[in-house]
Amino acid sequence: KYKKETYRIIDQLNNPDKYAKFGIKEPHGLLLHGSPGVGKTTLANCVLEASGRKTFVCRKDVGNSYFPLEISNIFDEAERFAPSIILLEDMDKYANEDHFRKDAEEYVTIQACIDKVKDKQVFVVATVNDIKKLPESLIRAGRFDHVIEMKCPTGKDAEEIIFHYLKQKSYVGELNVKLIARLLEGRSCAELENVINQAATYAAFEESNQVEMKHMIKAILRIVFNA
Repeated sequence: KYKKETYRIIDQLNNPDKYAKFGIKEPHGLLLHGSPGVGKTTLANCVLEASGRKTFVCRKDVGNSYFPLEISNIFDEAERFAPSIILLEDMDKYANEDHFRKDAEEYVTIQACIDKVKDKQVFVVATVNDIKKLPESLIRAGRFDHVIEMKCPTGKDAEEIIFHYLKQKSYVGELNVKLIARLLEGRSCAELENVINQAATYAAFEESNQVEMKHMIKAILRIVFNA
């Protein structure tokens, strides 16, 4: 579901003329929100890479008094190198984690910057853990046209993610991925990866020739069920 929507967004960014004939303007932003570990940053990075645009990443790594200026500088640079794309990572942590500070200077600055680069071929992607901490004026359509709530993978999605992580490991035996996905139902992408890493650790410690189902079960019991 997430992939289909992001494919359309990327296609719109890469092929604007195809949409312009229908009178559709280029989208301004994509906001990905959900619990930590569900893959927001991974999906955001996929959008950045697939867009082929000059990328600018904003993380809160300076003091509060300097951060609004840092945000403004990043938007100025993105406008200068347009067409470009900006990633606002963990945007709900830009101001004090307080539901009553929705008019914080950081958020006001982002709103003003997004409005400033409208129709300047600057696309904004933001990742957020708790969307309730953000002012509604910031996340409304026109600033973030696409808002996607990401949840823990289930069913086929979970199986594909497990396959993806298993491909990164050497010496993997025949595993019942469908059963593993069912046992890990409702767990985040980060937890799926952690279980697979732990299973490989057990195999290596036992000097086994490959990661087997017994190692996966042991890792699930230890990490998920604390057994």
